[in-house]
Amino acid sequence: MKLNLLNKKYLITGASSGLGRELSYSLDTDGASLTILGKNSLELSKTFSKLRKKKGHKKIVANFSNLNNSNKIVTKIFKNIKYDGYINCAGLHTFSSINNIKDKDIIDSYKINSIYPYILTKNFSKSENYNKNSSIILLGTISSITGSSFLSLYSSS
Repeated sequence: MKLNLLNKKYLITGASSGLGRELSYSLDTDGASLTILGKNSLELSKTFSKLRKKKGHKKIVANFSNLNNSNKIVTKIFKNIKYDGYINCAGLHTFSSINNIKDKDIIDSYKINSIYPYILTKNFSKSENYNKNSSIILLGTISSITGSSFLSLYSSS
């Protein structure tokens, strides 16, 4: 089903792979203007290269594992643009038993899966950053409900 998203602007995280990438392609096909985020510069560029250029798309390499950079990234995202939607597709998972997970993996997982979507939601919700009738979609994982012994960190974050 084709939607008419002309003149609509969307912010999509996790656009360098998986669901975020495919969603970017789909919204582009439906006429939306996109700001895509991802931490992998090469893969994000691959996504960006397949989008139609005349739509005014923007790409931002964003690694939220260093929260000290979050203000700079947020400023880039919301500078001179009001969005019609924010869709969080980014996620970091570590496949390991709880006894083998490193402390750094725990901290990074919570930053990527919980803290930065909250930071973006907080900033998106400022009236100067969104248009009337906009939407926020924060995609999660079934693992947060069903759990798994080797995905406990991903499930909890």
